[in-house]
Amino acid sequence: MPKQMQTISTRFTADTIARLEEIATKQDKTRSELIQGAVEGYLNSLAWLEAKVKRAEEGTFISHDEMKAKLQKLGVKCA
Repeated sequence: MPKQMQTISTRFTADTIARLEEIATKQDKTRSELIQGAVEGYLNSLAWLEAKVKRAEEGTFISHDEMKAKLQKLGVKCA
């Protein structure tokens, strides 16, 4: 079952609206679809970042040597 959508209102400069229109047209989307995708992407990125910060604060991260080994396996030259 699709989620029920709600309407909100916000203000943008004329330049921003023109940019939204241009990109929406190129992607065959409405401005609303473009804005919705951008906001959802931002919120997902923010949640990902907050989770990573929380893990780091808890001390749950890999050591420098472990990261170096992982990068070397990918073919990255490390000093």
